Amino acid sequence: MRESGAARAGQHLASGRAVRDAARRAVCVAEGHEAVEAFLDQFNHRYVALLYRAWKKYRYPESFRPSGTDAQSRNLLCLAGFGGGDKPARSGLPDSRVLALLGLMVQRTRTPEGLAGVVALAVPGVEVRVDEFWPTLRRAGQPQPLTSSGRLAGPPGGLPSGRAAEDSQRRGPGGGYVLGNRLAYRSRAVRVTLCPSDGQQAHDLLPGAWLHRELMAFIRLYVGTKADVHLRMEVSSRLAPAPSVSIAAAGPAPRLGWTVVLPSDEARTITIALGVYEVSPTPGPNPHLVPLVT
Repeated sequence: MRESGAARAGQHLASGRAVRDAARRAVCVAEGHEAVEAFLDQFNHRYVALLYRAWKKYRYPESFRPSGTDAQSRNLLCLAGFGGGDKPARSGLPDSRVLALLGLMVQRTRTPEGLAGVVALAVPGVEVRVDEFWPTLRRAGQPQPLTSSGRLAGPPGGLPSGRAAEDSQRRGPGGGYVLGNRLAYRSRAVRVTLCPSDGQQAHDLLPGAWLHRELMAFIRLYVGTKADVHLRMEVSSRLAPAPSVSIAAAGPAPRLGWTVVLPSDEARTITIALGVYEVSPTPGPNPHLVPLVT
């Protein structure tokens, strides 16, 4: 082997032993590189796969920012329908709390198991029981007089128009007549029963407390306009605060109508109504309407 030195104006010199050995090794490696690459490819692929799995697993926790303000959290909120309008904030919850509900919020249906999971997330340590198709009393509308004849197919001939319209709406037994002013309606209500773990949690679940407000906010976000939710709490009389007449109390003070229980040797279960989440609540009076003066 010979090489040309550019600095020596084309003079040919014999190459050294080290150069020849390096060239020989390069030729040998080049001739068997396919086998070497095939052998090392599986290790390289496994190494890259492990790096990708580690990046996929830890990239979100590493990039998470307080209150869910990072880009990945915003994308997840958009996936569940909370990307715009500050819907969680209007319900009284931060975005970081709503992120825990994404697995349930992305489902199209609202199941009793999902509602129980939401309540268990809002109130840790509580036992939840959900009864679907809970009967509620609804008004049956304007009562109609009961007659001896069923509904007619049409107005009989020869009758005046007013009487014909009245006879065509007559109802009798077997014609769908409703007795009374109210009926049981089962298609739009569920009942949720909570069993708190201790007395402090039972006190915080009472209406007006912070845990009750947070629970209602979670239910409002999850249920939406699907159904009415009737909340109640079953607590042992042992967990109720002792009634006392004093200004300062060491523990939670008893609340009249909810947790005021006379002392007893036997424990019994107390049922406390926690309120109703209504899909369409009854509107309040309009202060801008002026009553007509006759």
